[in-house]
Amino acid sequence: VRRICLPCLKSFFTRHSSIFLLVVCVFIALSLPLVMMPFVFSTAVVVPFSFRSLLGFTFTFISWFMIANVVVMPVGVQAHMRLVCPPPRSPETGAKTGPCDAPNNPAQDAFPLAPGWQTVVFEESIFHAGAPQRIALSRDGADDGFETCVLLDHIPHFDRPPVAPRMSRPTTYTPYRVSVYIPDVKCERCTLQLISVMSDWMHGVPIGTKCAYKGALDAGTVPRSPSTPACPVVYHSCAPVSINGTGDRNAACLAASSAANNASWPYVSMTPNVYDHAADTADFTSEYAIASAGPWSTASGQCANAWGTFVPKPSGMKTMDEFTALADDNGGRRELSTRSTTRA
Repeated sequence: VRRICLPCLKSFFTRHSSIFLLVVCVFIALSLPLVMMPFVFSTAVVVPFSFRSLLGFTFTFISWFMIANVVVMPVGVQAHMRLVCPPPRSPETGAKTGPCDAPNNPAQDAFPLAPGWQTVVFEESIFHAGAPQRIALSRDGADDGFETCVLLDHIPHFDRPPVAPRMSRPTTYTPYRVSVYIPDVKCERCTLQLISVMSDWMHGVPIGTKCAYKGALDAGTVPRSPSTPACPVVYHSCAPVSINGTGDRNAACLAASSAANNASWPYVSMTPNVYDHAADTADFTSEYAIASAGPWSTASGQCANAWGTFVPKPSGMKTMDEFTALADDNGGRRELSTRSTTRA
């Protein structure tokens, strides 16, 4: 209970930190007169000392406890998923505005991928029950076309991690690995997109309901319906990639999707881009979903052994430390320190 509920409560308060801060200020403003009241009127009204002490202690303790929570809580921090390899545009884990976590940065090298099965590594920084992931590919040189090239959907969430991830400690982040079939297409600078859909009641998807990814609704790949509103909270992480294939992009994407489906992806029966309330869960081992044994659970390609710092490190690519510093310089903001996030 502590491992699952506390991160959820922390998630709620971090997402509404400004409202919470306002409530704290109002509470303190109202509590101070009450704390002082026994002392002010003690000469005119007989107030037992024990009651006066208890009242003062109670309000003082609650006030300072709430202040401490606001100070300690990382204001403005959002959750909660990011790519690791291929390296993302930004170290942020809380980019809600899609389709990507940050603008394209020409100074960042495109990560080389070959057509066929390629492992993708990502991580969760704050626990979200039943939150599914999806991986898609853009058109060359643009942040569009993701909905016409969804490589793998309904990647399940690990609802029983051995350690609850903590936002302030990257070494506790929950690791995920999945291999996807990269289409045989020539792509100088495409974008690999990871989305993480918050499908629980806390994020506006009540029990017994479902939601659809807004990008799919806007593109028309999911029909608009009152019973399938846009998912209120979706996190995005994107990585620039190059692909040394030869085929037509649209035809190649269809072939890639077909390859994954024909390989009996266990979640292929679920409606693409539509997510039931906290439904996408599975047990995991070695960072792969147990229920999805297949080519997607076999390490392949440049990211096969990647974690934190990229191993093997492709020629010209940066380590996570170097990339974090680059993202800081580029975006003017940084979520993590440049301390290594490599796991022992």
